[in-house]
Amino acid sequence: MRIRIVLFSLLGLLLIAGCTNSSPIDTSNPVDFKHHTGVFTLQVPKSWKQAQDQVPTESIAAFSDPTQHAEIIAYAGLLDHRLADAEWFTTVSGLVGNLLNRPTDLQFTDNQHRTDGAFVVSFSFTRSDQKRVGQAIMHDTDLALSGVIADGPEQGWTDLAKALQPYVDSFELHPDFVQGTYFEPLQDTFYAVVVPPDWARQKYPNGVGVKSRSGRMSILTVQRSISPTLQTLALSDQAAAVLRQTFGISAQASASENLVDGRLKITFDQPDHTIIGYVENKDEMFIGLYFELPADQTDAYQPFIDFVYSTLVTGKS
Repeated sequence: MRIRIVLFSLLGLLLIAGCTNSSPIDTSNPVDFKHHTGVFTLQVPKSWKQAQDQVPTESIAAFSDPTQHAEIIAYAGLLDHRLADAEWFTTVSGLVGNLLNRPTDLQFTDNQHRTDGAFVVSFSFTRSDQKRVGQAIMHDTDLALSGVIADGPEQGWTDLAKALQPYVDSFELHPDFVQGTYFEPLQDTFYAVVVPPDWARQKYPNGVGVKSRSGRMSILTVQRSISPTLQTLALSDQAAAVLRQTFGISAQASASENLVDGRLKITFDQPDHTIIGYVENKDEMFIGLYFELPADQTDAYQPFIDFVYSTLVTGKS
């Protein structure tokens, strides 16, 4: 997860300035808040200051009490795979550090992967000479890493955390808006599909490659006329030949499945990568959608693959 630093330009004055006001922290009068993208909603205290921002595949909202001693940060960012046990703490703690604007003395004091699937980290840091503590609760469902950070003064944190818990629990991710906001169409004459707008694109003869920001996953699309040579091959062999000829990837199919929509699903195994392809012959064209991903995380990427594939439309436009 690589949150964009541009988000903090809007939140800096709200969350980083701090102040010396010693008034009690107001946690009363909950009001509804909806991010302007519609990606998430939650409740916050009515008197708290608000700010929100977004980049193509991330949304953030931040809330600070009038004394600027306590804050709530809500976040949702596109996630292309479910987090493995070996990576979740690094991912979540990195995100928390970015959202808190990288305090120099940030320390993580506890972490747990709860039975309900939530990733929970506790932390401490200093802001404006005040020791602060807090907790982040994140989830990796519905194509997003999303959740809430809450923090406040170390002194009295136990009671403040209890008062803020209903606001933290009110956070709700809206999957339809994730799908509608964090993807855009990629199309050619004979196909259309959606991909993340901020993933790097590379054009190939008859194809397009779209690489994730982490560089670990690629989406490959191709359309090409069925040449006499291709006509002599079975569809699975056509899929392997097009992979090699268009993207320079040599691979042998290890499994195939005829789908109810008439397409063929093919799996290509390589030493460190798996390629899952969905191919068909239509309108005298070979049309293919491939996903290249780490070989040991096929299941983790499957929800993302399933969604992108569900948007694939083929046929001459």
